[in-house]
Amino acid sequence: MIPRLYRLAQIVLTVKPDATAAGGRRDSQEGGRSASPGDAAESGLREIAKKNSQDPQSAEKGGDVGWLREPDMMPSVREGVSGLTENGVSQPVRVPDGWQRS
Repeated sequence: MIPRLYRLAQIVLTVKPDATAAGGRRDSQEGGRSASPGDAAESGLREIAKKNSQDPQSAEKGGDVGWLREPDMMPSVREGVSGLTENGVSQPVRVPDGWQRS
């Protein structure tokens, strides 16, 4: 069986594991600050990722991560993108070092 492939772009915001979000809630309950790709054109999204993503490697490419096999993704990211339609945008996903939106 051939695993699914996803072409991902991301905006990453890093936080400390014990950080709290605005309003005093634990950050695991908050999506954190992120851009809304549904509100901008693709070229605008690239600019948002370049300016705001805290992952230097993908930020310099406008958020582009390239093609990833489903088994090679972090479990939380895999779960976040598994039900998306083509060109869909995930909700913010908690990853070990912060938040990610793919």
